[in-house]
Amino acid sequence: MTIRPAAEPDVPRIAEMGARFIDAEYPHAVRFDAAQLAATTRQLIAHGLVLVAEAAAGVVGMLALTTYPHPLSGDLIATEVVWWMEPEARGGRAALKLFAAGEAWARAQGATQLQMIAPSDKVGAFYERLGFGKIETHYQRAL
Repeated sequence: MTIRPAAEPDVPRIAEMGARFIDAEYPHAVRFDAAQLAATTRQLIAHGLVLVAEAAAGVVGMLALTTYPHPLSGDLIATEVVWWMEPEARGGRAALKLFAAGEAWARAQGATQLQMIAPSDKVGAFYERLGFGKIETHYQRAL
């Protein structure tokens, strides 16, 4: 398994995985738009981080991060945009390799915190095992 920065030729595959991510994790909360995901991916390739996990069969995982200054402290925060492994690629070390590479990038950018998004309690428990603490819960409704 190879972890590498994403490039323009990866964008269609990232959009394909993004559709599965939304369907699996946020089917009633987020509307998927392939063109928007492609534009966001290109923006993050240029000004953030998009990593892919590549196996012999092709790209099977992705992690995208960006940074922003916290509005109250000014501290640079790294935040996850998406972290996804195809179901058939789960259970190995690839997801943790993606995470480690993303964390190293965040540190190199000068980030003081790394925020990850937990779409479920199961994912939240996984993050807690990695040393994360829960800081808030988001609620959403349609307008």
